[in-house]
Amino acid sequence: MCTIVVHFRQIIISIRKCQIAIRNLKKNSSFWQEILKNKNLLIGILACIIVAVIAVILFANLFFSNGSFGKKAAVKQYFHAIEKQNVGKIMDCVPKDYIDDLLDEYNIDKDDLERELEDQLEEEAEFEDGDLAKIEVEFRSDREGDKEDVENFQDALDSSYRFTMNFEIDKIKKEVRYRLKLRLEDENGRKLSSMTEMHEVYQYKGRWYISEALWDVCRAARNA
Repeated sequence: MCTIVVHFRQIIISIRKCQIAIRNLKKNSSFWQEILKNKNLLIGILACIIVAVIAVILFANLFFSNGSFGKKAAVKQYFHAIEKQNVGKIMDCVPKDYIDDLLDEYNIDKDDLERELEDQLEEEAEFEDGDLAKIEVEFRSDREGDKEDVENFQDALDSSYRFTMNFEIDKIKKEVRYRLKLRLEDENGRKLSSMTEMHEVYQYKGRWYISEALWDVCRAARNA
């Protein structure tokens, strides 16, 4: 997050430098003539613009890798949705293309899917010692998949869900596996369960998703 803030500040600084340079030139009536005559000034302004564009691209890349749509954010969003039993948030953990395919394949509407998913979440939140109220997620390790891993993930989806029409499997470009330590607690902070699990995230059309949400939504569609 600190890195993102630093690059954002660089963007602002670069833009301000360009604004000051242009403001100073505008005081001269022959604004554009001066720019064309002064080679060093022209190079300086172009350099400012190039730096600002590069900084914006870098900032966007950092945001989508680590920010609201980043790899770890996809994991956190999913478990937060499970914790809150928020059906809408669970649905948001799955590409819309995939959901559209499920609705078509099982001849159901979105309300049918959401009702079944809600029942599913309620059932999974029930434990012998109480109801789930909080999930603590600890990232233990990660492994970024190579080209073969990505292809294997695509093949697994293709073999399991041959009905896909809107969901473009070849648009999955990256895959990462996280080893997570999960602690499940009730509303009083009492431990209900703890476990260490492997979870897979994938990048589809530029955004990261967790694969576990695919299976949850697909199971709900089959039972709806």
